[in-house]
Parts: sequence; structure tokens; C-alpha cells
Amino acid sequence: MSTSIQIRTYRATDLPTLVRLSNAERAGRGEPAAQTEERMQRHFDNFIFGFQPERDVFLALNGDEACGYAWTALNGEYNTGYISTTIDPAHGTSPTLERLQAVAEAHIRTTLGGDQLPPERPFFIDTFVSHESDTEKMRSLAALGYNKVRRFYDMLIQFEGELQPTTILPGLELRPFQRKTEARAYHAAYLECFRDHWGNISIEEFERFDKFFDDPEFDAALWFAAWDGEEIAGVMFGERSRAHPQRGVVDLLGVRRPWRRRGLGMALLLQAFYVFQQYGLSEVELEVDAESRTNAVALYERAGMQVTSENIVFRKMIWGRPEDIVE
Repeated sequence: MSTSIQIRTYRATDLPTLVRLSNAERAGRGEPAAQTEERMQRHFDNFIFGFQPERDVFLALNGDEACGYAWTALNGEYNTGYISTTIDPAHGTSPTLERLQAVAEAHIRTTLGGDQLPPERPFFIDTFVSHESDTEKMRSLAALGYNKVRRFYDMLIQFEGELQPTTILPGLELRPFQRKTEARAYHAAYLECFRDHWGNISIEEFERFDKFFDDPEFDAALWFAAWDGEEIAGVMFGERSRAHPQRGVVDLLGVRRPWRRRGLGMALLLQAFYVFQQYGLSEVELEVDAESRTNAVALYERAGMQVTSENIVFRKMIWGRPEDIVE
């Protein structure tokens, strides 16, 4: 393991450095900058699991120059630790990744209390590779004892011609989001739609969910729901891309169980395309679990979306057997 890379905890004055590192990593993949100080600070402020940046974020230094960082978290309910690393490719991935992962793992186990979790349940740490082209990072994680456990696809559609509003199912009504009267209903529907998704990390507290709407980049016109009388049947949460000016993003599309397998997911997706086009956007992206239990990939392909890249979750068992994990 390299000893030339030094690690220290995050300080508030490091925020511009973290933004620079994030955008440098994207540039290394040929992607435009997407991070700003305001966005990263909001991310830190709204994180779950009792996250504290000055305690849970680590900066890697090569001499006096920052070369990477990691954030950490522990979900005690599911005996799961999380590590996300961002590394400037100009410094080489492997030495920085080795040091960050070692410090982050120790932090999760000791400071965050992972070693005190119930021993009868498996305890593991998940970490992420945000693009399949990052082969050096994948090799390094494998050497550190991590194994691939899940793939997620980035999918994209570029509009051809003028789109029309979708035809919703009989008895349902599409309505744009109204925060004052509908926020709690949206929160409840969001929790139900994604409770059974693999690796689900939901915002359980309504107050934290509601705080999201204070984000200056939030646009209520890009959120809507299908209503069946006084009940939400399905929801779509959207936003503008932070990196691509002509692109919309489907952050979340979900149908509650009683309304599934009736074509509502497709109707919501096509309506999302229409809404984004009305905003002057020419393409839409989303991320989807490659092994979704609801076969979401096939739905998106039928709508004309194509896979553009692959993101991978790597896992390291701290104790217990992988086959005993309940996802």
C-alpha cells in the first residue's frame, strides 16, 4: 500500500477543492463539469444517516496537492456501510484509492459503530464505480477484497419530432405537483414505490423530504403524479441536467403496487418526455437497476431509450455470508 498519500478529515474550507476534484474526475471520462459549491453543500446538508462532513468525509493529499476524497456512511438498520470515492485521474487511481478505502473502512467500523452492529446479521460495505470505463478503479477494488454485486445503466433518448401528451388510463388523472397540499402524499407514494428496490435508501422523514423543495434548482413543473381519486397511483420526479443544458433527467419514476402491470409506468414515462420537450429540452436520461424486479430496463427500451453507460456496485463482506443478506 502506498504511504506517499496522506489522508485527513474534511474542513469547510475544502469545499472548492472537492468541487474541483469531482469535475476533474468527470473530465477524465470525457464528461462536462456538473458540480458546484452550492450543489455540493446542499448535498452535504441533506444527506441521511446522521452524516457530518467534518467527521465523515476524507481528503487525500499527495504532498500539498489534493488528489481525491471519500464520503462515508453507515446504515445500521441494514448493517450496511457506504464509501464513495472521487479521484483526480491525473494522479493515478490505485494509490489514492487504497489509502482512502482503508481509512474509510476503519472509520465505518470504529467511529460510526459498524463493529457494534448485531453479529447475527451480515455486515458489508458497498462502494461504487460510476462508469464502466474506469477499469483501474475496478481492478483496485477487486484487489482490496471487493466484488461486483450489481449493475446500473444510464439510459438516454433523443427526441425526434414533436411529442404529444400521453393518454392516461381510464379513471386516472395526471396532475402537476402542489407542495402545500400534496407533499405528504408524494412522500408516502415515493416510500411505497421504492421499498422493495435493491439497495433502497429512502428519505424516511417527511421533514427531510419536504426540505428538498427549498432547493433553488427544484422545479415543481417537472414533478407530477397519476391520481386515482384521492390516491396517488404513480409518480414522476424530474429535473434539468446539471451537466447538459439540453437534457432532462428522470430522477424517479414509480407505480404503486395496486396499479402495476396496467401500462401506467409507460404512460408516466411518455408524459415525462412530453413535459421535458415543452421546456425546450431535446433529450432525457435516467439511471436504472439492470436487474430491476419490475423489468424497468425493458420498459425504457420500449419507449426508445438506449443504454449509454454502466455503473457498478462493489461489495466487501466484513462478516457473515453474502447469501444471508436480505436486499
